[in-house]
Amino acid sequence: IVFEAFDEKMGRRVALKLLSRHLSASKKAETRFAREAWIAGKLNHPNLVRVFDRGELEDAAYISMELVDGGSLHDVIRNLKVWGKDESWRLEFGSRDYINWAINQIVSAAKGLDHAHRHGVFHLDVKPANILLHRDPCVVKVADFGLAVDEEGSRITTIGTMMGTVAYMAPEQIR
Repeated sequence: IVFEAFDEKMGRRVALKLLSRHLSASKKAETRFAREAWIAGKLNHPNLVRVFDRGELEDAAYISMELVDGGSLHDVIRNLKVWGKDESWRLEFGSRDYINWAINQIVSAAKGLDHAHRHGVFHLDVKPANILLHRDPCVVKVADFGLAVDEEGSRITTIGTMMGTVAYMAPEQIR
């Protein structure tokens, strides 16, 4: 569950991701949540959501991270499918501006993922909902490293277990 919050120590708005109560009873979910913060927190790139802090407050695990205020690529795609345009980004499906914008977003996301790969981190759940759009300045941010694998760390996923969103998986990952 993600909320907008205010970090009083640093004087900034942040996204505060909480591990939901029903998952906090699971040791595996707690471990995965902590790993997400550690893995994403070690990466520093303009096209990746920055993690500032993680901890617990009143038995609730949290991750404090960069607030990205422009929705997701999933939101834009949905608007384009339903309305043929996206008012918030001033895009009309099929227009030259839309095509240039879309190419720029994909290239930017790829730069962030390339940075992660060069640091031994593999996202495993790249999909439009995990590609966030920051308004000012307009920057793409890849988010949600909850299923990521880090070459340096131990795995908590069993070999052969399918992780991620099937509609966005590579064929070799599904096989």
